[in-house]
Amino acid sequence: MTSDEINGVYRLGFTQGEETGYRRAEIDMEREWSAVAEKVRSTSRTPTAAELAERRKPGGPIYEAALRRRGGREYEGGPVNFWTGQPLISEESA
Repeated sequence: MTSDEINGVYRLGFTQGEETGYRRAEIDMEREWSAVAEKVRSTSRTPTAAELAERRKPGGPIYEAALRRRGGREYEGGPVNFWTGQPLISEESA
């Protein structure tokens, strides 16, 4: 083989290796960035504090759901039964 042929074969191998390396790097970047993109998407779907405050106001969906859980009554304070949401009556107050 002449030196020109050796150089040509070397350049061909180098170019193919470089292309393979770039393809692998692109696959790795796509995999890692897709996880970041999903996290950003999920964050953007999360309601803001102002949106939650609006939902909790009387007439909002969170407020209405809380009333349904409490049998249509406002929270009166004090301990409540976990399952029913009804106030617990202590022996001292009875």
